[in-house]
Formats: sequence, structure tokens, C-alpha cells
Amino acid sequence: MLKLEGVSKVYAIGNMTVQALRAVNLELSPGEFLAVMGRSGSGKSTLLHILGGLDWPSSGRVLWNERDLTTLSVRELARWRGEHVGFVFQSFNLMPTLTALENVELPLLLRGISAKERRIRAREQLEHVGLARRASHKPAELSGGEQQRVALARALVSDPAMILADEPTGNLDSETGQVLLRLLRNLNERGTTIVLATHDPEAAAFAQRIIRLKDGALLLFS
Repeated sequence: MLKLEGVSKVYAIGNMTVQALRAVNLELSPGEFLAVMGRSGSGKSTLLHILGGLDWPSSGRVLWNERDLTTLSVRELARWRGEHVGFVFQSFNLMPTLTALENVELPLLLRGISAKERRIRAREQLEHVGLARRASHKPAELSGGEQQRVALARALVSDPAMILADEPTGNLDSETGQVLLRLLRNLNERGTTIVLATHDPEAAAFAQRIIRLKDGALLLFS
């Protein structure tokens, strides 16, 4: 499904360079639940950004069903990302002026889907995460756990093959975090590929496979 071959990423910060990833080789199978563990600054978020087409590697290849994503233009990569990948972030990244329903609709709006279909699909996903009754509420009127479930519904509304979740429980209490992790596991059991970046062993335990990063290098598989 998705393969990294010798992927490195270097960022320039002023006169300095930071090696975020170091020659990472990784293969992700369809329907897999993979956890990426490591301390803050280990390269977890950079890895997810490259897996999801939010950034290009400095060197190496990213293959999706043998198609090299590093050769795509910005527009082509954005189209691929919109069709195949959903993102869930620690900070929720919801639009504060939009309702929960409108936030979930947003990816479909960017793809030119009709208003009627957007509304139907967004309501279905809010119902799936247990928030149908909160559809008309704005983010400030929702708890942290509810906001993260809205973010998950937004990630799911395009029916992506893969969900990338970057520390999704980081701003949640332990009980609410467990609810979100169970939702991710249920999605995986229905065939969605999940990649979860986390520093929490309890969260990583939901995955089928765990990899660990240190200073941008892949340390081990388990």
C-alpha cells in the first residue's frame, strides 16, 4: 500500500539544519494499525506528514501502490491526499466559526461535492462518532473529547483508505482518550488503515504493530 524507501528529511532553521528523519525504510500494509512511538522531537510528526503527503522528503521515495508520490506536483499531491488520507491532530484544528456539521463538511466542500451530499455524509459521520445531537454546536460549545470526535468525523467524511492520527489523545483525559482509541480500533476492524503517533504506551497498545523513532532514526519494530 504505502512504502518509504530511504526517506530523510532536513529542515533549515536560520543558519542551522535539523535532521528530522534519517534514511527511514517502512512498509505499511492495507488495513494495518501501526503505532509510531518516540519522545517529542523524535520525528513522529514529520513521518506522518510525509506519509500523508503534507510534506516532501529531502531524499528517498514514498510509494503508494508503486506510484512515487515525490514526483507529483503540489496540485496532484493535494488531490491524492484528499482522496486517500484523513488527518486527526492533537489540537483538533476545527474552524471556530463553523458548527460541528459544517466542520465535517469542509473536506467535501473543497472537493466540490454538492451541498446536499455534503450534508448527508457529514451527518452520517457525526452519528458514527456519537455526536449527531451536537451537529449545530460550534467548537467552543463542545468538550475536548467532543471536538476530537468531530475532527475524527471530518477525517472520515471522504472515506479515506488511511487515517493518520498525530497524538490525538494528547489534550484529552484518560477516559476520553480511551473512547477515541476504541473508535480508531473499530475503524481499523472495518478495514481502514490507521497510523497513530504517540508517546503513550497505553495508546500504542491498541495497534497491531509498533515502531520507534529516536532522533529521526527508526530503532526497532515490535
